[in-house]
Amino acid sequence: MNKTISILFAVALALPIAAFAGNAKTLKVVEKIEINAPANVVWAKVDDFGDMGEWHPAVKKTEIVKGKDNVKGAVRVLTLQDGGTIKEKLRSYNAKGMTFEYE
Repeated sequence: MNKTISILFAVALALPIAAFAGNAKTLKVVEKIEINAPANVVWAKVDDFGDMGEWHPAVKKTEIVKGKDNVKGAVRVLTLQDGGTIKEKLRSYNAKGMTFEYE
C-alpha cells in the first residue's frame, strides 16, 4: 500500500511539470549594437567566418571543420580562452551586402 501511495504521489508531482514544459515558449534574443565606424572598415575586420579569433577577445582559435570558409553550410568550432568550445553553422554569407548569418 505504501508503495502505491508513493507512486501516485510521484506522478501527481510530475504532472504539473510536464504540463508546464508542454506550454513553454521558445525564447529568442535579438541584440543590436551600433559601431561608430564606416561599414567597410568593420566588415574588413569581421568578414572571415573562419577567423573569429582575429577580433574577438574570448576566442582563442577558430577552425572550419566542415565545408569551405565563407560558404553557406560551413561549420566552425570556436575554442574559447577558457578551453570551452562552440560549434556554429553558416546559414548565409553576402560579401557585397556585408552580412552573414549563422546558428
